Amino acid sequence: MHFFDPITDFIFIENEPEPADVIFIPGGPCGEIALHAAELFHQGYSPLLIPSGCHSILDPVYRGARSPEKYRGREFPTEADFFSAILMEKGVPAENILPERQATFTYENAIYTRKLTDALGLTIRTALLSCQAYHARRALLYYQALFPETRILVTPTVTQGIRREDWFGRPKTIDLVLQEVEHCGSQFHEILKKYPYEISGGQKQRIAIARVFLKNPPVLILDEATSALDNENEKIVQKSLEMLSEGRTTFIIAHRLTTVKNASEIIVLTKNGIEEKGTHSELIKKGGIYSELYALYST
Repeated sequence: MHFFDPITDFIFIENEPEPADVIFIPGGPCGEIALHAAELFHQGYSPLLIPSGCHSILDPVYRGARSPEKYRGREFPTEADFFSAILMEKGVPAENILPERQATFTYENAIYTRKLTDALGLTIRTALLSCQAYHARRALLYYQALFPETRILVTPTVTQGIRREDWFGRPKTIDLVLQEVEHCGSQFHEILKKYPYEISGGQKQRIAIARVFLKNPPVLILDEATSALDNENEKIVQKSLEMLSEGRTTFIIAHRLTTVKNASEIIVLTKNGIEEKGTHSELIKKGGIYSELYALYST
């Protein structure tokens, strides 16, 4: 046992892989994480991979691969293209790869990946995070911040010889690991100060949904869960709510009819009490109050 074991436990995190909707691959010069992601793909853990990255924020262009050795000297326009090339060389079909080519640091990897998945309408319940072992904690923090409703499992790869077992044995590896500790403090300082006061309505709603995921209650009561959101954030939150409602009894109170469209039974209440009951399609065919409101909402 060492006095610095808490640092080791904080930085080096690893989960057993499980079937997932997607594999996240944050950018960098080390191709081993793409090789590992390809292995996970072929083992059937996920059908989609999202390599992310343009170039380092410290450089105006992508400087190329650091490792493995066979990729040094080869030119790639972005980190995402470098990873994509490795994935395809390892037999991953191009249609299973969704490259993100804008990010210049880890937080942007998560931000632009979220924008990509939202634009494609992807529902991500579980994700694998293929990253460098000593970078695992910071990568997880950023991706979890942008995907609060997603269960993220870290499946790291040792790069640059930085291992959990002996990172403390060389000055260079000590510096890199302790830099990660510093980054987790300095880079998250401003982000954390914003919560919960300066985040958007959509972010607040997704954080609330993430809390409910952790509690895993048998019954949910959602009261105007999307009422304060714009159309874009409503769609994002609605997907999260649909995921959350699976396999449990859910009561939804809403004026926005898109929120209840997929409910097994819709009850229309007025000052006179219950006016109508049925599924969305049944109430539309009936041509009553619900149908009129839905037609008004859709125009």
